Amino acid sequence: MRIAENIVILDDDYQFLNLIRSVSEKSGFRVQTYDNPREFLSHEFGLDDLIILDLSMPEIDGIEVLRELSKHHNVSKIVLSSGQDKGVVKAAEDLAKAMHLNHVGTFSKPIKISEYKAFLNESEHLNTVGEIPDSSIEKATIVSEEDICKAIYTEQFIPFYQPQYSLATGKLYGFEVLARWMHPDHGLVPPNDFIPIAEQHNLINGITDIILSKSLTDLTFLKNHFNSTITLSINISALSLNDPCFPEKMEGFCLNHQIEPKDVILEITESALMREVTTSLEILARLRMKGFGLSIDDFGTGYSSLSLLHKIPFTELKIDRSFVQDMFRDSDCHAIVETCIVLAKKLNMTVVAEGVETQDVFNALSDLECEHCQGYYLGKPASLEQTLCEVGENRE
Repeated sequence: MRIAENIVILDDDYQFLNLIRSVSEKSGFRVQTYDNPREFLSHEFGLDDLIILDLSMPEIDGIEVLRELSKHHNVSKIVLSSGQDKGVVKAAEDLAKAMHLNHVGTFSKPIKISEYKAFLNESEHLNTVGEIPDSSIEKATIVSEEDICKAIYTEQFIPFYQPQYSLATGKLYGFEVLARWMHPDHGLVPPNDFIPIAEQHNLINGITDIILSKSLTDLTFLKNHFNSTITLSINISALSLNDPCFPEKMEGFCLNHQIEPKDVILEITESALMREVTTSLEILARLRMKGFGLSIDDFGTGYSSLSLLHKIPFTELKIDRSFVQDMFRDSDCHAIVETCIVLAKKLNMTVVAEGVETQDVFNALSDLECEHCQGYYLGKPASLEQTLCEVGENRE
């Protein structure tokens, strides 16, 4: 399958335009070129178009063009070309991703024709890597405050489990608990469709209580089926960190289910901690005193990571998937992952890499002496029944 049928180029360098047009047409593509951004933006783009966009133009630069493309929900594949330094290009790539544009590649100028031809010929790979979900196809389930209240009352929320493995031994050591909603009409509803609404209407604690109760009950089965050292990592909402009684509440859950607090790791995102640092610090310190593990989740994506590590008694650091997944495509991401691993060890914290989706990434993390990891390569989130049937004690 070809990466596109049509190539649309915007660049104010006529020599570059003519060169890319010639190479593209010889490869069998229909080509349209523009040297004026305003004329370019009037083009009727389609899903079968590949856009080649220069970042540096005098009147309207490429960043502004990206903003306009995003505003009009452009679905074409986009290649950036630039002679700017690495930092500027990386910022443009991240911006395209943040704008939900379909960025599939970047070329430095002067462009190497051999690399460009290889890019066009690797269409099957690029379609797999570059395409983004079509929002017109994958629509979110629309739920209301009333729907969530009813679901809490009837306990429609269930825990899913994603396995976590030791990189050194390949052995299973724990599971992350992920909330799912088994809706009577819509089927399985993902958390992004209901968590924000639940937090907005102060209903998240009701969901948390259901997930805690069910997952702690399941932990007994998981320990009996796998091994007695299995731990559960459970995500905690920012609202829970504003409740002074939350440590006693967690202790009560464990007592009722005959679970040791040391077998439960509470995951908290950086953004959640920044809302009420003083209150959060008090609650988290008391949770540690009661024996619970504390994990700082999505590490590196917040605004005060090092300050939080210094103030709060975390036992675990989870490296955000965005850095892990781009380790081989972005040297900066590789450096961040490596630095996080070293930092965690210096602070006597366990380190977990999220988003491991390939053998190459798994091997790279092992070489960096990362302790634990999770991701689709190792196992997708699944119900208790699926987990007991499908997850092996050893990764192999």
